[in-house]
Amino acid sequence: MRYGIEGTIQELAGPLEARAGAEQAVAVANTRLKRIEQVKKFCLPGEKRGPESDELTPSWKLCRREIHLKYGQILDGLYTL
Repeated sequence: MRYGIEGTIQELAGPLEARAGAEQAVAVANTRLKRIEQVKKFCLPGEKRGPESDELTPSWKLCRREIHLKYGQILDGLYTL
């Protein structure tokens, strides 16, 4: 349990309460940033990341190719206005 929240990543990424909490955290963080640095869009992944997922190496470095293959459309959507 971290920050008083219980449940798996899959359970926590879906509910509206999780989204609302993330939006609130982003809003607070944005108050300390210049407008150009602020987070405009984000998404909550619904699965756990780790070396066993093919998205990270055993030393926890990103496998950019795998991430692009799995999440390319989502990432492109975050960068469009």
